[in-house]
Amino acid sequence: MLTVSSVGIAPRAASPGRSQIHVTLLEWSHDELLVRWVESGRLHYGEQKWRRAVARRDGRCAYSGRTIVQGDAVFRPTGRPRPANHLAMIAADAIASLDA
Repeated sequence: MLTVSSVGIAPRAASPGRSQIHVTLLEWSHDELLVRWVESGRLHYGEQKWRRAVARRDGRCAYSGRTIVQGDAVFRPTGRPRPANHLAMIAADAIASLDA
């Protein structure tokens, strides 16, 4: 598991009326991520575990901003109770590019 921090700011944060989202990858491997998720004035997860999955719907990568299509390999937040950002996704290929 790699432990080099990398920071991304979700492009959707530039939309008026939406809180800015800061995503920091604390650790990552092929199957899991450890993410610091901050939505200004709304939400903060200091160390949130994300697991690899298949996208069940179209969306946008919270880390890179690229489009995600249903069926793409993604990472999603895990935990019980279900976290407030449970619909968020990070594209698996955005993480794979960090290993290069």
